[in-house]
Amino acid sequence: SDEGYLETPGEVIDFIVENTSPSDGMDDEEYRDHVAGVIGEIMARTLGVTRYSESSRFVQDLHVR
Repeated sequence: SDEGYLETPGEVIDFIVENTSPSDGMDDEEYRDHVAGVIGEIMARTLGVTRYSESSRFVQDLHVR
């Protein structure tokens, strides 16, 4: 119901990082990099999106609905 909620890959990454914790002794930066990599792989496999920045908007920039 929140307009603009999780509108970019960076917002999705931040949401996951803020609501989970690393399990393999990763520090905060390593964990965020790991989550970003996983999100990138998911986007490539499910959406076919391989070129983006964390500030790309899903609908407007990446044309994902």
